[in-house]
Amino acid sequence: MPLIIAAQRTPTAEANVPHPQANRQPPGLAYPDPHVNGAPQQQAGERIGVWWNPRAGRGVARELAERTLAEAAHRGHDAALLASDSAQATRSAAEEAMAKGLDRLVVIGGDGTVHQAIQVAAGTPLVVGVVPAGSGNDLIAALGLDTTPGAAIDRALGPSSAIDLLRVDDRYGVTVATLGFSVAVNRRAETMRWPRGSAKYTAAALRELAGMRRYPLILDVDGRRLDVAPNLVAFANTSVFGGGMKIAPGARPDDGRLEIVVVGPASRTTMLRLLPKVRAGRHVEHAAVSVHRGARVVIESDETHEIRADGEIIGSTPTEIELVPAALQLAGYPVAS
Repeated sequence: MPLIIAAQRTPTAEANVPHPQANRQPPGLAYPDPHVNGAPQQQAGERIGVWWNPRAGRGVARELAERTLAEAAHRGHDAALLASDSAQATRSAAEEAMAKGLDRLVVIGGDGTVHQAIQVAAGTPLVVGVVPAGSGNDLIAALGLDTTPGAAIDRALGPSSAIDLLRVDDRYGVTVATLGFSVAVNRRAETMRWPRGSAKYTAAALRELAGMRRYPLILDVDGRRLDVAPNLVAFANTSVFGGGMKIAPGARPDDGRLEIVVVGPASRTTMLRLLPKVRAGRHVEHAAVSVHRGARVVIESDETHEIRADGEIIGSTPTEIELVPAALQLAGYPVAS
């Protein structure tokens, strides 16, 4: 069962301003209009859920969740902690809170926790803020967001703007969907206790090289057919995956397009040479790599291949991946220059 700990906000003068969606609020509470120029903005009087993964960050997540809760209350918001040992139970708690008028969901954890949160928030006005605390924080890295606790909490409680998401069937992803060698690496990394952090993915990649294979596919990118037999394909909404690898250096989460990176076919020796270049995004200069852009990709294959996004299983081939523009309100993005 989810653990829910409430923290009441300090009353403010704004608490009595009528809200155009007042029927979403519990009796006795009313909020100012959260929309300025069509986009949700920070304001006092929000109802905030602080969603944390007890297993993220080796215990750091709880401390960050409590700091976030205290800061939200200090700013005059109603806030509550949402936590459980089950992602589905926490999602259920967040969905229930949203039905009662939740305005913002602050996620304490890594990409996997964020992935669960966007299944709730996608296509809704719910603002999502992220305070990184997991072993994989590719979303934060791709967006260039500050990871220090104070700055991350401030950003997660601040103004938001819309970003794109990718979708396979009824599942959403926020970073990169991928199939092939990269999925095998992800599976391997899940079994490893050491090393930690991004080094785990590098070690897993080296171990998986011996079994690397080709994946014959037909990709239809916005009506353009590609017959390919790559070692891996990345369908990127953001630039980074695999613990900091810049697989799609040109990808942006607000341009309405996926960047599709096709790697291979390549020999094991070539892949070994490419791996160090991926961290800086220089692999796209190699002849074994091609880059394509589009909003919808239909994938055909004779075999069934697992597809992962944000490190989580999101579907399998044959299928299609589409870009859903402006599907998520993300706090703290874009970064002020």
